[in-house]
Parts: sequence; C-alpha cells; structure tokens
Amino acid sequence: MDIWSHVRALEGKTARTLDRGRPFAITKVLPTRVLITTSTGLPRTILRREIEEAWKHLKRQGTLTRAQVMASYSPFNPAYVVTILSRAPGVTHTLRPITLRVPGHRS
Repeated sequence: MDIWSHVRALEGKTARTLDRGRPFAITKVLPTRVLITTSTGLPRTILRREIEEAWKHLKRQGTLTRAQVMASYSPFNPAYVVTILSRAPGVTHTLRPITLRVPGHRS
C-alpha cells in the first residue's frame, strides 16, 4: 500500500488523536508535507518523510508505538502521525501504551 495515497485521501477530514480524542483537521496534503490544524486552532506541519518512515517501520516490524514515533520519526508530532497511520486499511491500535499493529506479524 502506498501510504501517501492514503494520506492524500484524508485531506479535508477531521481526525481525533487516539488517546485524548482531540480533534485536528488535515487541511492540506502537499508533495512533501501535511498541514494540520489542531483543536486549539494552531497550524502544524508534518513532513512526508516522518509519516513514510514510521509506516515503513510498522510494515517491517508489525508494530509501532507512539513512543517509537516520537523517538525516531516525528519528535514534535507523534500523536498526529500515529493517528494518521491508524486510519490506514488493516491497521489496528491499542492504548496505554499507544501501539499500532498490522496483520501478518507476530506481536
């Protein structure tokens, strides 16, 4: 699956962070980044590489935690990255700790 196609399909939609349920709008998907607006009205930018590298990890390892996203892929936007990835087909998640999973891997 091309994760960027999935991300482009989210443009104009509102999502809620997995743990706290805070809404954010995916306002624009550009070739190199995603622009979001947080629940407090602040604009934020998520780089494409942050999402794609986190997705590669998830597909390769079968699991990905929010803490891993923050440590290795997106130190400033981990809640938004995991929420965007959680909406990809076949991805499931659990809370505490926030962990994404894809089928076909042992946990």
